[in-house]
Amino acid sequence: MQWADAPLPPRWRASALPPNLPPAVKYVPFAARAPAHSVVLRLSLPPNGTAAVGAVRTAAFAPAGMLCADGTLAGGAPLAFSDAILVAQSRWVAEGLLRSGAPAERVALAPLGVNVDVFAHRSTGERLSSSDAAARASDASVRALRRGLGWGEAGEAVVDDGEGQRMRAARFAFLHVAPAAATVDGANGRPLAAVVEAFADVLARWPAEGGGAPEPVLVLLGLGSATNEAAIVGSASPSAAGAHTMAHLRNGSGRVVRLGGAWPEAAVAQLFRACDALVTAEGADGYAPDLSRAAAAGLVVIAPSGAAVEELVDESFALLVPSELADAPGAPCGLTLRTSQQALARAMLRAATDRELRGAASVAGPRHARERLRMETTVDVLLGILQDDMWPDDQV
Repeated sequence: MQWADAPLPPRWRASALPPNLPPAVKYVPFAARAPAHSVVLRLSLPPNGTAAVGAVRTAAFAPAGMLCADGTLAGGAPLAFSDAILVAQSRWVAEGLLRSGAPAERVALAPLGVNVDVFAHRSTGERLSSSDAAARASDASVRALRRGLGWGEAGEAVVDDGEGQRMRAARFAFLHVAPAAATVDGANGRPLAAVVEAFADVLARWPAEGGGAPEPVLVLLGLGSATNEAAIVGSASPSAAGAHTMAHLRNGSGRVVRLGGAWPEAAVAQLFRACDALVTAEGADGYAPDLSRAAAAGLVVIAPSGAAVEELVDESFALLVPSELADAPGAPCGLTLRTSQQALARAMLRAATDRELRGAASVAGPRHARERLRMETTVDVLLGILQDDMWPDDQV
């Protein structure tokens, strides 16, 4: 196993590899020679796509960042000379590699998988076995997390407090996962700013258009709860747009929750399952694990249409917002798929008020994940790629 071709920050290097690799799995530094008769799986494709020195076979994950939002190869360099197996995790990436000159026999598809047993939504009437104590405990933890955050039980309606006053016993929680090191004014913070602005639009139309549904709350995972606004904005002097977004963050009155720090997978799964919808504002990502996680957790998914998004979700539990190519400095080829704030707000308002959609997503998403997005399927495909019978018998 090899990591990336480019140097990584120390804080990433320390956590990049599993602490306990199986005996037959070795980590080979990128520039080092691989052991004789070894099979190398690269977790990040080098620019030239060449095989690892000394390896019998090399397979390399082809990150979506290799492609521009229009499906062309970033940088324009052909891949016809690649002698590594390029593993795409979406058809959109695989087709882009082929259009860019990668030999068909060197392109493989291993659909993105999710650990369904960790993220699966359990409150859909499924019958749990008596041995599934861990799942029951996890359900209880999710309910406790919602109560602790003041959201109440998922799906609770507006109730009467006994004195003629109607009160909302629950919140509808939108989850947005911010990119690493995202800032409101940074290039990778545009989806964050768009989601915050769209949420502000939803609040401006609430409760008039809420129909008595639970009040919405926006959870920003990865942004952090720091009071240092310069760190969130990305500069000491925010742009006009950045200042506008920050004003919405300040004025959320408890309706915007910022969660930062390093989260283990089990904690992330609990947070996903505690929320009601996942919302993102930019697409063109051929590797979008949060969409798969949201499907398994039974959330309504709100995302731009196009690229690989429609391979991971379907309209039984997702609201796909029309998108178009837009300039995005810092993105491959300076392009991204972006949707309008107004369209995003309309989708968020529908998700928060359409009880039938929420109920359908809690069943359809997990079923979709089990049938099409299981991590075990990804592993089976990878093993098939790495154990291909084209090898000479004495080298297997």
